[in-house]
Amino acid sequence: MDVTTLFENFALPTAILIASFYFIWSMYNNMIKENATRENKLFEMISKFNDSLDRFSDVLNGYELRLGNIEKSVDDIKDIIK
Repeated sequence: MDVTTLFENFALPTAILIASFYFIWSMYNNMIKENATRENKLFEMISKFNDSLDRFSDVLNGYELRLGNIEKSVDDIKDIIK
């Protein structure tokens, strides 16, 4: 086999192989970047959700204290009425 035959038989498949490898490699890199961006956004959202839950917990604790005071007042009124 001479050089021209080798070139004719293997040039196109080699070029296709290189182009395919580059395409797959670039898609993989883009996927990695998109996943990292998505994860960062999700972490931010989870952090905001945790802050919101903390504030909601504080509000519920305040309501619990107020309800405890009301319950105590009702018990005091019941004792006075008896």
